[in-house]
Amino acid sequence: MLERFDYLFSYWIVLWYVLYELNLVSYNPKGALIPALLVNGMLLCIMLYYSYSYTIIFVTFVMLIKGIPLWSVWNDPYRLKDVYATIVLFVLYLLWIWINDVNLYNVLNKQLHHIYTNKPIGPGMYYLKKSKFL
Repeated sequence: MLERFDYLFSYWIVLWYVLYELNLVSYNPKGALIPALLVNGMLLCIMLYYSYSYTIIFVTFVMLIKGIPLWSVWNDPYRLKDVYATIVLFVLYLLWIWINDVNLYNVLNKQLHHIYTNKPIGPGMYYLKKSKFL
């Protein structure tokens, strides 16, 4: 289940950021990047508690796909239209999840189970492991 990028909202935010940087959309993704980083911070705490062996790779991924993008848009103005865009994107994500018959609780539970059992979480680490880079 975690092999699909479209099942994790983080990758939707990354795509949004890329479109924003390419000036293809005018909505600032800052309001989505901040909570995404907070959620990843909570996952990091869980990883540290369980001595997760992929923690360094996880932190590297998070910095590349969320930290650097947030830093680059930090001084861009954040307006009400950006808040609405964040809400619309999240609703579209939930609709996509529903259409694909995916249970968000199961997605989160599988990520946590992979931390407990010391397996790669998320599609990025999954494919790196599968390609023998990890």
